[in-house]
Amino acid sequence: MTFGPVPESVYGITFNTKTHSLIILTWENETAVIWEWKENNWKKQTTEKIFPGYRSKYALAYNRAHDAIFLFGGRDKERNPLNDLWKYHESKWEKIESLETPGKRAGHSLLSIKDQLFLYGGTLAGGKLSNELWLWNGTWSQIK
Repeated sequence: MTFGPVPESVYGITFNTKTHSLIILTWENETAVIWEWKENNWKKQTTEKIFPGYRSKYALAYNRAHDAIFLFGGRDKERNPLNDLWKYHESKWEKIESLETPGKRAGHSLLSIKDQLFLYGGTLAGGKLSNELWLWNGTWSQIK
């Protein structure tokens, strides 16, 4: 077996333009684990005490302006959709709170441009497909 993330779920992936590495987030023994693929090798980083709970079908995006990885939503162990936003910077996770937020969803896309994040689509609670477009630049706002 090759050392690296174990395919137990549908994981998100992003590209860190600063380190030129691929990043995957997984969970092992209830702990979030960052896997970095760089120079043909996997590097595993376990996280601090505060981290997002297990999920699948989430979205990741690296944002160079913040030098951070952002995580949005997905499904928890019971397959309930989530709508939380997390930031990973310097081996620490921080939950980002906002008064307005996109609805709970899984299977969506997250894209980073400059200091902003764009969230598109996904499957909402109840199974409805979404074509919503949201912008995060410190707070969430829906683009209509």
